[in-house]
Amino acid sequence: MTVTTSGATPTGTTSFTVTGNSGGTPTHSTTASLTVIPNLVILRPTAAAPINNLLSYANPTNAEDGDPNTFASGSPGGAQAQGGEIWSGFGAGPGSRTVVNLKITSAGVCGTFQFEGFAVDYSLNGGATWTTIYSMGVFGGACTTRSQQTDVVSISTTQDLTQVQVRARFASAGNTSHQVYDAWIEVQ
Repeated sequence: MTVTTSGATPTGTTSFTVTGNSGGTPTHSTTASLTVIPNLVILRPTAAAPINNLLSYANPTNAEDGDPNTFASGSPGGAQAQGGEIWSGFGAGPGSRTVVNLKITSAGVCGTFQFEGFAVDYSLNGGATWTTIYSMGVFGGACTTRSQQTDVVSISTTQDLTQVQVRARFASAGNTSHQVYDAWIEVQ
């Protein structure tokens, strides 16, 4: 039995007929389906910059390296320190797409002090506007512990991925910590 497919088989499901015999007659035939799934492409940010004149996150490139054991850290600075980081420089990705997801892995402990907290946001237009994924304390929401987890944001398949940015914000008088382990875009 021989099944031949084209190197240019489009993504999706294609039905085809398989015909064969055991060296003679009778001939047997059946219909089968082939599902072609595009390769997963992972895009990572290539630039990190502090927000305005605020304190940057310590080791900001750790949120770009794909290593689940390293992180960029909003560190307590005392005297109501505020900080923030923006990750950008995602590649354009493949032209043909069926699914696009922005993923951010982070964790944190929000102290009980009224001027403390942290937040993670994303932008689809180069930072002109922002959408909050989560926020705590002074940035909105209760001050609690957020265990390490990955947030997933579905993005339009027509989105210009070079315009995607991820922003982390942080405020602490010494009781709050925030870690951004990784930010990436998955494209299929």
